[in-house]
Amino acid sequence: MIRQLVQLERLPIGRIQDRQQDLKTQQAKFNDLKNLLNTVRDKAKALDELGEIMTTKVASADETVVKATATGDAALGRYAINITSLATAERTYSDPFASKVATGLFGTGTISIQVGTDDAVEIEVEADDTLETVAAKINSSDAEVTAGVIFTGTQYRLQIAGKETGLANAITFVETGTTLDLANAANQFQAADDAAFTVDGLPMTSTTNTVKDAIRGVTLDLLKDQASTTIEVQRDPAALEAAIKEFVDAYNSVQKKINTESIFTGQARGPESLVGDSTLRSVQSRMRTLAGSPVAGLGERSYSNMFNSATTAGLFGTGTLSIQAGSGGPVNVNVTGADTLTTLATKINQANANVTASVQEIDGSFRLQVLRNGGATGGDISFGETGTSLGLSSASNHHDAEAYTTLASIGISSLNDGTLKIDSTKLQAALADDAEGVARVLIKDGENGTAGLMSSMQDLVKTFTESPNGAITARIKGIDRRMKDYDKQIDAMERRVEDYETRLTAQFTAMERMVSSLQAQGQQMLGMFGG
Repeated sequence: MIRQLVQLERLPIGRIQDRQQDLKTQQAKFNDLKNLLNTVRDKAKALDELGEIMTTKVASADETVVKATATGDAALGRYAINITSLATAERTYSDPFASKVATGLFGTGTISIQVGTDDAVEIEVEADDTLETVAAKINSSDAEVTAGVIFTGTQYRLQIAGKETGLANAITFVETGTTLDLANAANQFQAADDAAFTVDGLPMTSTTNTVKDAIRGVTLDLLKDQASTTIEVQRDPAALEAAIKEFVDAYNSVQKKINTESIFTGQARGPESLVGDSTLRSVQSRMRTLAGSPVAGLGERSYSNMFNSATTAGLFGTGTLSIQAGSGGPVNVNVTGADTLTTLATKINQANANVTASVQEIDGSFRLQVLRNGGATGGDISFGETGTSLGLSSASNHHDAEAYTTLASIGISSLNDGTLKIDSTKLQAALADDAEGVARVLIKDGENGTAGLMSSMQDLVKTFTESPNGAITARIKGIDRRMKDYDKQIDAMERRVEDYETRLTAQFTAMERMVSSLQAQGQQMLGMFGG
């Protein structure tokens, strides 16, 4: 009886524990989504620099002569490489000796070793030193050399080799008291020297056989002297498409995850479901909007001259700025002596001139950017200035709309379910037509003040995932708080159930005692009356 009553009393605890499990399931879904979003951020970051978009590949006609690697900004073309000599490190030997472990063979004193212009390192040679112990002393010193003992078949020599190639790393030996004869030119097997080679007939030298500054963006590994070959640097659109595919796959994983969790399919879902969740709808909507939007600053636009401040008045005179954008008449904006670039941008935006103005900062200087609005029709933006020196009317400050301004324009289109699809043919055609134009859609361009969709996507994902205010992070933490609140409720209810069980046990014990007492009294009375 007591157990059954206690079980009934525990029913509310079970319902709260069920709610906790639902919350844990929801939290796991949000954590999965956060991880998917972070993957989108990482894949977008791999496409936000020019070198990552302008991918190149390099091939050597003979990799036994030269191997080559290229970065995205490599100079395209075919190059003739002729190697006269490779860079070498100095290698010098001592005079020969009969033993490597005998003492007293080469006197006592010091060996001074100087590599290039480095400070000389002094090696103390004592009476009990052998060739092996001298080599060990040299190796444990600060000299940029290595030492060892070689055996010719009949005799032993101390070998000292420089660690670095190049003429600047030539070694100078000075012996005081010792007779190893390291300074003898006849004992120098190989001098330190630079590599000597030509690129397209132009003579060049390098302190190492890894050459990074002969061809922009290309690293050459020189392997064989007295040899020639060619290398060819080409665009590698396949590598770029592979990187774009990784981004698209990551983006689509987010969209599919949200679709699975939030879209009502007509079938009933449990309380752990996220159907209709406002956070998921916001994440999906904002990502889709960004993926479908043109990059601000790639449409038709004009710039002012550069100024040293955005908030200082009187930098560009006073007068009237006339703006013509579209088929309507010009709109005049009054420019006063109190105006700054910032206040003038506000005036332009309030003038209903079919343009949008903003202030750009580039390397500590500032300028106005005036973009033609998408709804404006007719001719180009044109400006007239009376009394001002903004420079907006200058032809050199005007830029026509770019051919590529959206993901769709370069072959990455949005489908009805919010996912993206790559049209490889369209992407490769855009790259062949204007690779830098494709890059401007994706990367941040400080010179033009454009963010690029990959940089913008990273910033957007941060608003979802970064602590402490990211939308997804906030939901995860909110669920944590609710589960902790439920833990407190469960603890309090458990204590009440324990108290209830204790009271019931005491009450039933007392009742049993009373019943036993009454039964005993009844038996006694029956005995008294002869029952």
